[in-house]
Amino acid sequence: MWKKVLKNKIILVLCLGITLLLMSACAASNINDFYIRTVIEIDLSMGDFYNFDDKYQSNNEEVFSIDDNNIGKAISLGDASIYKNNENNVYYLVHVTNMPKYIDAECDNILKVGEESELNVVVSPLNASQDVEYEISDPSIIKIEDNKIIALKEGYCDLKIKSISKQSIETSVSILVQNEDETSYEDKVEFNIHNNSTVPTYENIGEELNGLIKNVEKSFVGINQYTNSVISDFGGGLLYKRNAYLNDGTKIDDITIDKLDNVKYFEYYLITTRNFGIIGDRYTVYLGEAFPTYNATMIQYDPKVDLCLFKFECPLYLPLIKFGDSDDINQGEFIISINNSNGINYFRTVTYGIISHTKRYVATDTDGDETSDWDSEFIQHDASVNSEAAKKVVYTSGDIYNYINGGALINLKGELIGLDSMKISALDSTINNMSLSIPSNLILEILKMLEKGEQPQRPLLGVTILDLSNYYKNKDYYDELYGDMNVPDGLEYGFYISEVVDGGVAAMANVQKGDILIKFNDSITKYSYQLRAELGKFIIGSGQTATLTVIRAGEEVTLTVTF
Repeated sequence: MWKKVLKNKIILVLCLGITLLLMSACAASNINDFYIRTVIEIDLSMGDFYNFDDKYQSNNEEVFSIDDNNIGKAISLGDASIYKNNENNVYYLVHVTNMPKYIDAECDNILKVGEESELNVVVSPLNASQDVEYEISDPSIIKIEDNKIIALKEGYCDLKIKSISKQSIETSVSILVQNEDETSYEDKVEFNIHNNSTVPTYENIGEELNGLIKNVEKSFVGINQYTNSVISDFGGGLLYKRNAYLNDGTKIDDITIDKLDNVKYFEYYLITTRNFGIIGDRYTVYLGEAFPTYNATMIQYDPKVDLCLFKFECPLYLPLIKFGDSDDINQGEFIISINNSNGINYFRTVTYGIISHTKRYVATDTDGDETSDWDSEFIQHDASVNSEAAKKVVYTSGDIYNYINGGALINLKGELIGLDSMKISALDSTINNMSLSIPSNLILEILKMLEKGEQPQRPLLGVTILDLSNYYKNKDYYDELYGDMNVPDGLEYGFYISEVVDGGVAAMANVQKGDILIKFNDSITKYSYQLRAELGKFIIGSGQTATLTVIRAGEEVTLTVTF
């Protein structure tokens, strides 16, 4: 008993002694010197960036350096302690490693029985171990030999690819093996036909759509928008172009997965919507919770069409979106929308629907005064987007245009056919799921200018016109005003040219006073907004050509203009 009492007394004396020492030390210095801080540990790969919220300094600049904008960069393998300037406390411990973070794989997704396909796999960052293992959901359908997929029998299966050095890093691709006489994969998915049956089941359609989505969703990234150093909004963008910088500083354009020797880092281009992209003062690209963010730079935006172009540098090999032909779409065709306009918690939301109309001409507000000033062409669809709008415009008609922070409209071949730009609702909630997407073919034309850092300049038709629908309402008045207009009997649409302005598109095409414009670039022009939207697709200096069909002295004449 006395030994236990003695032990307790010794512990008490020691505690009192330590307390007195701490009190005397605190009397001689600031109490904050003894405040125990929680140190944040950060795992990065070479080439990764990290954004600090204040001024910090690294004790090992050769491993991790911090620039004047509070952006840290991992340079080489090793560890670094991060201090606040003029303080002795360690705030961060940075570990620069070569552990895998991302896997991408490319192969043919549709094979015939007996066919082989090259399987190209890359583990990012490139200095990480490239050793992977394969897991096939049904080994009787395919097998892997010498980096090739060999189709054994007809069927549908998933190929999962895992990093050996870090099992949690994985990706998967879906493979369909079919006989020569079977319907194509695209037709099977589009018309919900599985195993020669016209009756779709939940398992069949879900299985096929899931495989398609997995192939394209990695091309869709998030974008953090900062205003005054605070995240003010979150949108989405699509990776469509990739360049690479080698260790010797050489730049390689459009590098592919099979040519990655000596790559130091990649440069990516991404598109998003203008109404989101020009509001902030800084941007970062978000790939998911497991990845660091990467600083993005805005290259240029279109002042009329809702497009904005960014680029960023990243050591990861990321897949790119494939463009489809938006002129080759059909009303009622099934489509998928990938978006995260409602915030980071809804990153890569997938919705499903149909094309409601292949071509809509909608008046939009491009200068922020809540008045429509431009007519653009859109694809209308009913896939739910649910935008927490970066910008909302209420028109006098009662319609509400919610400008979407970027979303991908995908066909059932996994191709991009449009960029979600707006959804229309109404004050009395009578409109639901009416979304508008910028056609992919229009995007591709505009990107040619944006990549050069140039804003597209649209041409002016340069004419004074009279809509024939107005002419028929007061024929005698207009015949007296313009003289004999020579309008052919039975012509119900078109625009009478009452004046041609020098320097305009019409003058360059040799349009004459008294001509009746009935087609622009083979599109029948019944409405003025339709004519403005078609003309707005063309960019001055692009070298594009267009045709104007006019009726002159009772005869059709086709004229050509080069922009």
